[in-house]
Amino acid sequence: MGRRSDHNRDELTALAVSAAADIIAEEGLAACSARRVAQRIGYTVGTLYHLFENFDLLTLHASLRTLEALEEALQTARGPAGEAAVRALADAYLRFTHAHPKAWAALFEHRLPEGTALPPVYAQAIERLFGHVEAALPASLDAKTRRQSARVLWAGIQGICALAASGKLGSVGAQDPETLIHDFLTRYLKGLGPL
Repeated sequence: MGRRSDHNRDELTALAVSAAADIIAEEGLAACSARRVAQRIGYTVGTLYHLFENFDLLTLHASLRTLEALEEALQTARGPAGEAAVRALADAYLRFTHAHPKAWAALFEHRLPEGTALPPVYAQAIERLFGHVEAALPASLDAKTRRQSARVLWAGIQGICALAASGKLGSVGAQDPETLIHDFLTRYLKGLGPL
């Protein structure tokens, strides 16, 4: 493939990230490679490595789009604090996992090399997601408890969604993820005290 210069660096970066995100959404993380992205955008693999230090960074940028879409879904669903608000966020999360199964799965399948830190923009996106859950919890809880509870709620909901996505809910004697999530929320939130 000949050398191209149809796009500036920012445009090329956006093209590469979009192509990677599209491949992941369509076929899953395993199908996304530097060669596939380069073919899709019509540039060489070498061009990608001039834009990104390594392929992990391109994958993180593509996954950042998924996190941003998830944040938008949560923002739309979020209401005032209380059990109804937490349920609305959980339901929005479950709907997102069904609507974007491969992109959502890629968030958890991708592993950075040992000792590699998440880029700050990615870590901040994750914190914003937790912030929606923390804001839905009662203000009467201290900040440490809200922070910890948001992560416990996410972990429980994530586990149920992962079992549902893998078709393994039946192995734990359940079929409906929404019912399990609501039962988990009711019991956990009751333990926090009055909402």
